[in-house]
Amino acid sequence: MLDESIDKGLAKAAILNSDDPASEYFRSLTTSRVLSYSAQGAEADLVATNQRADGWGVRFTLESPAGSTDVIFPKPGEFNVQNALAATGIALAAGLPLNQIASALESWPGAPGRMERIDCGQPFTVVVDFAHAATSLERVLMLLRQTNPGGRVIAVFGCIGERDKDRRPGMARAAAALADYTFITDDNPYTEDRDGILRDIADGMRATGKKEGHDFSVVPDRREAISQALSMAVDEDAVLLAGKGHETTVHLGPDEYPCDDRDESREVLRDLGYTRRSSS
Repeated sequence: MLDESIDKGLAKAAILNSDDPASEYFRSLTTSRVLSYSAQGAEADLVATNQRADGWGVRFTLESPAGSTDVIFPKPGEFNVQNALAATGIALAAGLPLNQIASALESWPGAPGRMERIDCGQPFTVVVDFAHAATSLERVLMLLRQTNPGGRVIAVFGCIGERDKDRRPGMARAAAALADYTFITDDNPYTEDRDGILRDIADGMRATGKKEGHDFSVVPDRREAISQALSMAVDEDAVLLAGKGHETTVHLGPDEYPCDDRDESREVLRDLGYTRRSSS
């Protein structure tokens, strides 16, 4: 639709991820300007080189048609580097100078509930993320394994009701492969049978050889699952609360119950004796 869209006073451009094989297909669909990007060393207009962890973030050199500059991006993981490059491409296409773009990247506070770290002074990592599909869950769990090599990874997640039943075994496989312990819980069951959803996920865990009580637990109420996961965590562990992100309620049948993973985890951590209230 790009070439046929109305003129809005700004040159049209397509920003494409060269790390994705589908980018060449999308390139064939437009005669407009194309800016490509890569975080994996592919040939592209925008490239992130010299990537290295920097606390809860990543440092890299941004190579672009407008020059190069060093960036400290305040969110970790290669997928966030790709997000930063995509945003850079949009900004360059809109005519912003590179130094202003780099400054904006470094000062970005993050999207609520997306790789949001909860820090109340506890000696383990707590992360809230919107990951609610197998691929996204796998990426975040893999990142937590890399950033917390000395501890366990504990996952809390469920699957949405009334749709996408095929994603349940895939999410179970991702958790089975990359989490040391998993709490299977509510996401948004809606009017679908809650126990049936939980059973589908648990069956997926069992299919990989995991055992209930040893490798995973089924805790329907999400608030209780969060409490149990955080109570289990010790020094250098990482706890992922996945699937709900910024959402503040769980839809269960015709009703709902309040559950903001961020607020819930802070409350549990406070009850465990941790007092600093911040997130990043």
